Amino acid sequence: MKIAHVCATDCKGAGTAASRIHQAQWKAGLDSTMLLLTSWHPSESQRLFNAPPNMIFPGSGGKKEHLGLRLAESYWQNIRDAHPQVDKTLELFSAPEAATEADSCAVLRNADIIQLHWVAGVINFSTLPSVLQQKPVIWRLSDLNPFTGGCHYSQGCTAYEKKCGSCPQLGSNSPHDISRMHWLRKAAAYHKMNLTCVAPSAWVAERCHTSALLGGTEIHVIPNCLPLNIFHPSSSPSLRRSLGIPQNHKVLLFAAASLNNPRKGFCYILHALEELYHQGYSDFTLLSFGTTPDTIRKTLPFPWHALPSLDKDEDIAAAYAAADAFLLTPREENFPSVALESLAAGTPVVGFATGGIPEIVEDGISGYLCPTGDTEALTKNIVHLLTLSDMDRGALRARCRQRAEYFSEERCVANYTRLYEEALRKAGRAAVHAAPTPEVAIVSYEEITSWILGKFATKLHEEISGHGVACVIRPDTATPALISHHIPYLGWKAEDQALIRTLMITHVDSGEKLNQIKRHLCLADMGVCMSRETMNLPA
Repeated sequence: MKIAHVCATDCKGAGTAASRIHQAQWKAGLDSTMLLLTSWHPSESQRLFNAPPNMIFPGSGGKKEHLGLRLAESYWQNIRDAHPQVDKTLELFSAPEAATEADSCAVLRNADIIQLHWVAGVINFSTLPSVLQQKPVIWRLSDLNPFTGGCHYSQGCTAYEKKCGSCPQLGSNSPHDISRMHWLRKAAAYHKMNLTCVAPSAWVAERCHTSALLGGTEIHVIPNCLPLNIFHPSSSPSLRRSLGIPQNHKVLLFAAASLNNPRKGFCYILHALEELYHQGYSDFTLLSFGTTPDTIRKTLPFPWHALPSLDKDEDIAAAYAAADAFLLTPREENFPSVALESLAAGTPVVGFATGGIPEIVEDGISGYLCPTGDTEALTKNIVHLLTLSDMDRGALRARCRQRAEYFSEERCVANYTRLYEEALRKAGRAAVHAAPTPEVAIVSYEEITSWILGKFATKLHEEISGHGVACVIRPDTATPALISHHIPYLGWKAEDQALIRTLMITHVDSGEKLNQIKRHLCLADMGVCMSRETMNLPA
């Protein structure tokens, strides 16, 4: 059974959760591959969507980014700019269009199961790729966006239960605004798909059930997982020592990709900690990681150590291990990975009972929760934790770790495997009986019995097959293969760009002809030159 996971990125909350599911399956021996637009951890099993070299941008730390994501983000910003009354707290409003060519992706075409995650800007639902109409599709709901007209969290709006329009986040009064257009495009696409939804939390499952777009689909609740061998209790004081945190201080940790994001609710933490300080509790230090506004730090009466954004799980685990409590106060949230990570490190969570958080943190057992926005109750819970005895604190940490073990990789893999097998059974597909993928597909753009290049393709096919390599010869790219070797004629238009692995360059005896095929060369991973004259031409 071949599984293709699709996500915009392998970092941040939604991307990290998707990557961990894929990695857990890969480690368990499943044939799993992850396709991305931005990758911080490219590997044999995690790769970018195919694209010409001029559409891939390298970054620091091995990061690679597909131009498609930049194009999508630019378009999303244009949507905001076109609505002068847009809600200033709007985190993200995305469109169902994308610049990727899913149908030309061999990984998707070879897959038995396609699992979507956070795919805004990745899948073009306006012109739904045929590959998503031909296979069972599992969609893990990272947030509400799959069943809204553009928002990712609705801020209490329930228009998605009927049909989006007059979007309050865009400041729109028109029932036929762009949110309605997006909603209609998604509705047309979903009607063509064999779709099953997976909700990490019962909270998002309930909202999906009530939505007009996906309420009629089959919905399963499968919690996310995390690597418990990396996130575990540790008594190492190295991070605290390196930051100069006093030994008698309790460390309160907060994390978010951006602390400026209103949805993450950092303002509630600042309010509670300032109240705590004014009540006479001064032996604590705030520790955070993520993008931090320096202007706020300088005005606070208590110490605050702001770490940069942390990308490696080992560094994140060290931050949790250094903390006595993790503070989690979002206004809206689905199934935050940070809560799982904290509990696995034995660090209790103190925060709001928002969204799916109560499905992770058991109030009074592995942390302390209060109603969303109730800073008075939040302050009391922090005080309660700070004043626990060493014995009670040790027991609390043990219960946190015990709770985290429920979200093991093994349990998650088993749950998804059962779901995949059921989806294949319903679709009448049997992955174990799938025809083997050829190792080489020779794509000849000329008739193989009539023209010189076609006859060359035939001879090449004979030679490759004679070496025991599975090989086919085709006039098009319909047959997926590990290597697709293209033999084009000089006037070839290169419509099917993304499938080219090797490109044969035949006799080119002038610089003018060489310039004609330069754009062809940039589409392939390797050019195979068949002409000494061509090799001697100036670049």
